[in-house]
Parts: sequence; structure tokens; C-alpha cells
Amino acid sequence: MSAQPIERLPTNRASFWLHMGGRICAMLMLTLVLGGGPALAKKKKKKKKIYKIEMTGIDTFDAVFKPARKMDNKIRSANRNVRKSKKALTKALKLSKGTTYTEGLKELKRKGKKYIKVVQSGGMPRLSVKSAAPDDIKQGVDAVNTLLKKVPAAIKDVNSAAEASDDLVKAAMKFPQQIQSELAKTGSSGLIALVTKVPKLSKTVLRNLRTMKSIPGRAADTTKDLGKISNTIVKTFK
Repeated sequence: MSAQPIERLPTNRASFWLHMGGRICAMLMLTLVLGGGPALAKKKKKKKKIYKIEMTGIDTFDAVFKPARKMDNKIRSANRNVRKSKKALTKALKLSKGTTYTEGLKELKRKGKKYIKVVQSGGMPRLSVKSAAPDDIKQGVDAVNTLLKKVPAAIKDVNSAAEASDDLVKAAMKFPQQIQSELAKTGSSGLIALVTKVPKLSKTVLRNLRTMKSIPGRAADTTKDLGKISNTIVKTFK
């Protein structure tokens, strides 16, 4: 049996780091990206924390992550508006912390039925309240209307994020081919610093990819929730 040739490593220190750094980072990123597909799909049923998208300091990667972060933030903003409205409604009516939005609307109707009605404004429903209504009823109506005012733009933003996310995920799949050119830009000193950050970098990239892959599903859920809230308001106060 013939002996296998042994790969010779560069003897120059800078060349050595460039060689090893390129191989380590390239292999690492390839593992991350390829592992981010089927592996994530298998764990889809298990709900994981959706981390905010962070920048890596690598230009090629961040050119993908920056627009992806904007899309992720649009979904987070839409959901945050729902939570704020629910909190304000719950506070106005002095309801328990675990009260759902639908339960809050029903309680608002029970307390303020004779003061509140649904009207259309710009093709969207909103609540109109009589000036004689108690302050808690007015505050509850304000909480609902603040959300309703943001629903059209929120749905548009969320849907656009879902549509654009696929292209960004595809762009991220090219990271393994791009890492070599990025390494070449750093020089030996920058490369050494980059290699020492590989564990943190890999964690950031993997989390970012998971968040990006979750955008379409989260966008669909958010759109559904916003539509459900609007319909529930109309049905509750018709």
C-alpha cells in the first residue's frame, strides 16, 4: 500500500495563518450554511428563540444581513404595536395581566356599549366614542385606534419583508464562496484577529440565518393576527 502524500504547510508565519485561517473559516461557513437548511427544517416543530440579526464586521456578510435586519425589525415592530395596544387597553380597563386582546375588546364593549360605535376611515375600521364616555372607556378606545391606524402600513411592510427574504437567504448561501475573498482583504494581522473570533462569528451567522429563514412564517402569522384583530373589532362593536 503506497503512502499518502502529506500536505505541506507554509513555513512563513503570515502565510501559515492565511492558509489555516482560510481553510478553517471556509470549512466552518460551509458547515453552517449547509447545516442551516435541513437541520433547521428538522427542528421546525420545536419553537426556538428568534434572535435579532447582528452585524459580523465582514462586508460581504453584512451586505446581506443589513437589509435582512430591516425586514426582521418590521415584523418585530408590528408585533410590538399589538402588545402596546393590548397593554394600554388592559391598563385602561384595569384588567388582569393575562387578558387576551379579544377579551379586552369584549370588556370594552360591555362597559362602553352605549358610547362606542364602529366607523370607516380611509377604508379601515376605527372606533368612535361619545364625549360623554368615562375616561377609562376613552382610553380603551384610544388604545384600539392607535393600533388600527398602523395596521395597513404594518401589513404592507410585513408582506414586503416576506417576499424579499427568500432572495437574501439565497445570497447568504453563497457565503462559503465569498469568505476566501474577504479573508484576502484583511491581511495577515487582520486574519489572525478574525480567526480568533471564529466561534462568536459562527454563532452570529447561524442565528442570523435562522432568523432570516423564519421571516416568511412570522410574517404570515403577523398578517393573520392583524387581520383577525381588525375583524374582531368590527364584529364586536357592530
